[in-house]
Amino acid sequence: MIVLASGSPRRKELLSQRIQDFKIIVPQVNEDLIVSSTLDEIPLLRATKKALEVSKDHPNDLVIGADTVVIIDNQLLGKPRSEEEARWMLETLSNRTHKVLTSCCLILNNQKHHVNSVSLVTFRKLSEAEISAYIKTKSPYDKAGGYGIQDSSHFVASIEGDYNNVMGLPLAELMLEINKLIKTPH
Repeated sequence: MIVLASGSPRRKELLSQRIQDFKIIVPQVNEDLIVSSTLDEIPLLRATKKALEVSKDHPNDLVIGADTVVIIDNQLLGKPRSEEEARWMLETLSNRTHKVLTSCCLILNNQKHHVNSVSLVTFRKLSEAEISAYIKTKSPYDKAGGYGIQDSSHFVASIEGDYNNVMGLPLAELMLEINKLIKTPH
């Protein structure tokens, strides 16, 4: 059985495009407590912690943990906690390019495997009215960087890399790794 260690509806939606039968278990992990000396390591550490948390109770399953971060100006933009923070994030991203990094940790038979994907997203210049309207939708609050590509694509001037990675799960790379693990004798 495949277990997705995530509460993200976007990850569930993406994985269900390729895998029909999987379980979802939301790990009880405080992401804010996971720190690293480099920003690029944080999503891998978080994804690993999520996968490990769930795999304890599912040792015979393939467990997938994932984490996505937005990085700009050597700062990690997490999920905004207030309207002011969401506004600041969107203003910071406006008319600029930022990095979206998603890491996945797959655990099968106590063996860890990793997938990392990087995309560069450039926003066009956003008006205050557009930012305010988007914040009113409440969409920014459960997404890294304060936006979801699936409902804010009109903000985007260009994407270099995997769209699904920006959405929260680098599906093509993840499926390659899943297929290797499932077909490999253990």
